[in-house]
Amino acid sequence: MWSSDASQNLILSQSTADVTATLICPTPDGGFYVSWLDGAKGYSLYLQRLDVNGNAMWERNGKLIYQRDVHSTIGYGLSIDSDGNAIIGIDSGIAALHAPGGPVLAFKVSPTGELLWGAAGITLSPPDEVVSVVLCCGTSDRGAVFIWGKVEQEDLIRMTKLDSAGNQLWSTNVARDTPDANLTPTNIVASDDGSVIYAFVHAIDKMTGTYHSVLAQKLAAADGANLWGDTPVTVVDSSVATAVTLPMGEVPTLIPDGAGGAVFGYPLIDTIQRIYVQHVNSTGLPVYAPNGVLVSGNSSDASAARFGFEPRSGRLYIAWNANYTGISGVRAQCIDNAGARLWDETGVVLAAYEPLALMAPVAMLPVTDGVMAAWIQQPPQAAFLPQPLRVSMLDPSGAQVWQNPVVDIKTSATNTTDNAVGALSTTGYGAFAWTSDDYTVRAQNINPDGTLGVAP
Repeated sequence: MWSSDASQNLILSQSTADVTATLICPTPDGGFYVSWLDGAKGYSLYLQRLDVNGNAMWERNGKLIYQRDVHSTIGYGLSIDSDGNAIIGIDSGIAALHAPGGPVLAFKVSPTGELLWGAAGITLSPPDEVVSVVLCCGTSDRGAVFIWGKVEQEDLIRMTKLDSAGNQLWSTNVARDTPDANLTPTNIVASDDGSVIYAFVHAIDKMTGTYHSVLAQKLAAADGANLWGDTPVTVVDSSVATAVTLPMGEVPTLIPDGAGGAVFGYPLIDTIQRIYVQHVNSTGLPVYAPNGVLVSGNSSDASAARFGFEPRSGRLYIAWNANYTGISGVRAQCIDNAGARLWDETGVVLAAYEPLALMAPVAMLPVTDGVMAAWIQQPPQAAFLPQPLRVSMLDPSGAQVWQNPVVDIKTSATNTTDNAVGALSTTGYGAFAWTSDDYTVRAQNINPDGTLGVAP
């Protein structure tokens, strides 16, 4: 059950070694699926379902979904289909080498914990293929789409769709092939009528990995055909002429706009690193200027941005780390559907600048009349402890809503707050999951009024 004490958060799993890669996904009943990888068990995949009150519905320490024995990890995907089942895409691992990679596996898990596509899942790629990342999303027609990159062929991305029974709908895996560049899939989300929108990073210079552009495409439900033309939509044109590039290792954010299009958020580097956003409509046309709208006119380096989109109002909320040569803080901004900055030129302050501190935004969770902003604040100490997880509620004008403007939902003085993620319940409260240095997976909720625990 959700704790009402920020020093005694809900423990989902206790391991004996590193736990990592937490993901969270809301369920139709107001609860959540939470997944993680357990390093004490070869980074095997575990999943837990929480009901609306934060009660764990499956076995203690989570349900083992896929057992493997690898010594490191790559990205995997957690989503939900239109029937409320969890959808997971993950690499199988290379058993002989104890390494990540190997073929792609797809799992579907019912709300009762049944493995609907079998205990071994469904293998989507050839047995000798080594993949670099696996992403997935449930679709509005009860299906699921999976996307992955290949280690040995970095200029190729593949995608496929399964129906609710696990049958492959796209007779051949849809491929995005660009021989002159490295391609990395970064996001995939469900869109209208069973379609999906995916984004990928395009490294123009294969030798140096520089000039990273961001491109996107929308695929038809029935056969995976391109809906935005033969050439993907350019979200970021990272060429010499524009003198900007997506920083190496950064992953752009992709959020469906609820009308067949999507909004994107990403950092770009020119003289300093700044945060930008773009909106692509249902026909594949960028709404804002090339390379998007600058989130802040502030002259600090901006990083670790988190984004949230409210489709009814068209407001896009952003929180980011602002850094002036070791002086760090957290700021937030709101962009309207015309691309205008609503919270002054430089945004509002969530966490004041502090020398040598580390500030890490976790999530921006839009609600009906504003947004829940969450971040981790690490003080300037050698061990960087404690690491409180903090939440504020802002209204559409950027003003604080709660009488206590900042609420700490994790206050342990001895445990780290790693791999933190957040999501909004279908009933309107926020929930967060993270891992700690004591090898636990933990979770905590916060209600729209700023209280913790089960709402009365």
